[in-house]
This record gives sequence, structure tokens and C-alpha cells, in this order.
Amino acid sequence: MQIKKKLSAALVTLAAAGGMVLTAPAAQAADACEGNGPGGWMCRHTISGGHKISILFYGDTREMAGWDNGHYYTHIDRSRDGGRTWEGPLATGQGWSGRLNRQDYSWRACSNVNGRYHCTGWH
Repeated sequence: MQIKKKLSAALVTLAAAGGMVLTAPAAQAADACEGNGPGGWMCRHTISGGHKISILFYGDTREMAGWDNGHYYTHIDRSRDGGRTWEGPLATGQGWSGRLNRQDYSWRACSNVNGRYHCTGWH
């Protein structure tokens, strides 16, 4: 048991040193995606009772942003390996995150709803 605690502490330390923040779990259900303006798209993850978190891609500026229709604090995360490791939270805001350039990353939006994180899938 003591070895497991030491190993867990070492992994958390390495993750923190590498710039990774382990705060949000992966999305648990498929996102509904649709077009969003010229060359853009939006994918929504429904939590419950109509509450939705969305990740948006703006095709004209190649920027990503997150949106929470309940106006909870929202951020975006980015990953180069499809979510195995990630950087975040980035661009935090209330209801809307800030916008960041897409570059060569996969992105997701996350919200802290009553002390629990909910996220879209990686897009």
C-alpha cells in the first residue's frame, strides 16, 4: 500500500511539472456536432436538464472557444495526443472561455458545475 501512495505522488508531481493539470475527466457521452459559420463547427455535450457545454471552432480565425449555457466557469484544454495528456485549464471565463488558436491540437471545453467538472469530448 505504501508503494502505491509513493507511486501516485510521483506521477502527480511529474504531471504538474510537465504542465498538465489533472482536473477534468473525459466526456462520458458522444457530443452532438454541427456547422458554425463559414468553415466552423460546434460540438455540444449535454449534462442534464438541458445544461450544455460546447466547444466551438471559428473557421475564419482558426480559433477555439468553450461555452456553457448555464454560465458556469468554463475553460478549454488542449492535447497533442487525443487526450491522453493535456494542458489546461486555459482561457477561463464565466459562461464563455477566451479564444485560442487551434494550431495542431485537439481541444475540449470543460465547466465546473457545482464542484464537479464536465467536459466535451476531444475535437
